[in-house]
Amino acid sequence: EENENLKTTISQLETKLNSYEDALRENVELRDLLELKNEIVDWSPIATKVIGRSSSLWYNTITIKGGSKKGFEANMICVTAEGLVGRITAVSAYTSEVRLITDRSSGIGALVQVSNSPGVVSGLGRANELKMVHIPGDARLVKDQVVVTSGLGEIFPAGLRIGYIGEVKPESNGLMLSATIKPFVDFDRLDSLLVLTKIPAGMYQEEGK
Repeated sequence: EENENLKTTISQLETKLNSYEDALRENVELRDLLELKNEIVDWSPIATKVIGRSSSLWYNTITIKGGSKKGFEANMICVTAEGLVGRITAVSAYTSEVRLITDRSSGIGALVQVSNSPGVVSGLGRANELKMVHIPGDARLVKDQVVVTSGLGEIFPAGLRIGYIGEVKPESNGLMLSATIKPFVDFDRLDSLLVLTKIPAGMYQEEGK
């Protein structure tokens, strides 16, 4: 009987410990998001939570809290303190759907930092690997070089962290290179993020101008 009571006590303590660890992790995430929010000056970031995932499309899309009532619109960018998450693709009154950069249909203009080598990053349908293609054949690529958004196109602004270089190999045409990319964001544990909403025109204009 005493052993059973001790087992019950241990089980209860383990449950409490898990709850404390979850709360601590969430507090760290929210603190990092707050620091990032204070650093972003060209956008008006709004913090929100992930509230849904499709079991069949786990690394393709997520649902976040907040929609048109909160000012969210299609093509707004989602980030964490670690890096780029994706973009909003559909909006209802109170929720929004976000296409993750791990989705196979994603396509992001990117640059390898230091060498400034351009390419396109897209997902592979899994959490821990992206691919970068159409990199110039003479690019000097080194493992763990950081890849960021290039700003080409009308959706993703320049300079957002995507991931770092893994394996590099020639493309089938022999003229270009491709590389695996390890994303900075841990998509398995993605709970909170920032939506980069647009700053109203003239917000930073001096008075009288």
